[in-house]
Amino acid sequence: MNIGDILTRSWQIVWKYKILWVFGILASCVEGGGGGGGGGNGSGYRFDGEEFNLPVEAWTTDFVRFFENIENNLNQSVGVIAVILLVFCVLWLLALALGTIGRIGLVKGALQAEQGVESLSFGDLWQNGTQHFWKVAGLWLILWLAGFVLAAIVVLVLAFGAVLSMGLILLCLIPLICLLIPLGWVTNLLFEQATIAMLKEELGILESLQRAWDIFRANIGNYILMALILFIIELVLGIIISLPILLVVAPALFGLALGFDEGMRTTLLISGLCFVVYIPVLIVLGGILRTYVWTAWTLTFTRLSANLLTPPAQPEMLDAY
Repeated sequence: MNIGDILTRSWQIVWKYKILWVFGILASCVEGGGGGGGGGNGSGYRFDGEEFNLPVEAWTTDFVRFFENIENNLNQSVGVIAVILLVFCVLWLLALALGTIGRIGLVKGALQAEQGVESLSFGDLWQNGTQHFWKVAGLWLILWLAGFVLAAIVVLVLAFGAVLSMGLILLCLIPLICLLIPLGWVTNLLFEQATIAMLKEELGILESLQRAWDIFRANIGNYILMALILFIIELVLGIIISLPILLVVAPALFGLALGFDEGMRTTLLISGLCFVVYIPVLIVLGGILRTYVWTAWTLTFTRLSANLLTPPAQPEMLDAY
C-alpha cells in the first residue's frame, strides 16, 4: 500500500470537494446543570480555636438540617432538573443523528470522489446519510453498549476488589487497565473500517464487522503505520488549531493571577469576545481535519480491500459422461 499516495489523494479530495467539510463538521458531533459553587461555611461556625469543639447536639442538628435542605431544594427543583435532563437528552440524540449522517456523507463522498465524479451535492450525500442511517447507527450502538458494559464491569471489579484487598488489587490491575487502551484503539478502528465496508460493499452489520476484521488481520502492519501517521497529523494540526485559544486565554489568566481590577475586567471582556469570534473558525478547521482523516481511512480500506477480494465460488464439476 502506497501510504504517501493515499495521504496526497485524500488532501486533493478534501480541497476539491469542499462540500465534504460540512459533513466533517457534522461527524465531529460524535467524535465527543450549571454549576456554580457557593463557597460559604454552611454551618456558620468557624473551625478555629475552641470553637472547633462543638457540642455533639449542635453538629448533629446541623448535619441533619443540611440533608433536609438538600431534600427540600431537590423537591422544589425536580421540574427544572427534569427539563434540563430532557434538553440534554434531546441535544445528545440530535448530535448523535447529525454525527452519524456526517460519517456516512464523508465515506460516500470520498468513494464517489475516488471514482472521479465531477462534483458532489449536499442533497445526494444527505440522502445517502438518511438511507443508511439505521444500519450505521446500529453498528455503532453495538460498540457503545459493549463499551458501557465493559466500563461498568471494570468499575465494579475495581470497587469490590479495592474494598476486599484494601486497595492492593488496584496495583495488580494497572497493567490490565493499560491494555485496554490499545484494545480500545483497535476496536474503534475496526468499527470505522466496518462502517466503510458497510457503505462501500452494501453489507449488513455482522458481515461488515467480519469484512473489516479480515482486512485488518491481513494488513495489520499497514493499519498500524497509517494510524500512527494520522495520529501525528491530528495531534500537530490539533495543537496548531487550538493555539489561538491559548493566546486569547493566557493574558486573562495571567491578569487574574496578578489581581482583579478595572483593567483586568477589560482584558477578560476582550479575551471572551475573541474566544467567541474564534469558535466558528475552530469548528470549521476541526471539520476539515475530520474530513481528511475519514477520507484517508476510506481510501485505505478501498486500496486494501482490492487486494483481499472475496474468494470466488468454486466452479461446478462437469459431468464427465
